[in-house]
Amino acid sequence: MSGSPDNQNLMDFYFDTGILFSGLVPGRANDSFGAAFGYGDISSRFVASEVVAGQAITSNYESVLEINYSAYIMPGVTIIPDFQYIWNPGGRVENPDKPGQAVGDAAVFGVRTKISY
Repeated sequence: MSGSPDNQNLMDFYFDTGILFSGLVPGRANDSFGAAFGYGDISSRFVASEVVAGQAITSNYESVLEINYSAYIMPGVTIIPDFQYIWNPGGRVENPDKPGQAVGDAAVFGVRTKISY
């Protein structure tokens, strides 16, 4: 959790949390499943300044949900598929490709490979 002065920061409050489970899959004791959530409050001063500038954002927060699975392949090698869903990216700022419309929510899929030696 963090807080920042709203007169100089886009986000004046941020909170995240997560949980990690291991040993859920029989025979895969080194694997783990994780889930996390983050929330950021867009500064009310920033929102007000956007309104004055005629570029009002339509939301005063941004949040994300992340889910991943860490699969132990062999000593030193782990593969981690990851999914993230982001609500109101940037506080739902204007889409540069579609003036007058806000950027939509985003789903992100990825895979990370971790190699330790």
